[in-house]
Amino acid sequence: MKYNQLFQPYQLGENQLENRFVMAPMTRSRSTQPGDIPGTVKG
Repeated sequence: MKYNQLFQPYQLGENQLENRFVMAPMTRSRSTQPGDIPGTVKG
């Protein structure tokens, strides 16, 4: 497999990842104004 390394464990600082797929936090979609302060979704 060409991308086999993506599925291997990886040490990232103090964190041991099961693979190399990571996702950025998605808090901006739940932020309030002004100031883009992360909060909870109300609904």
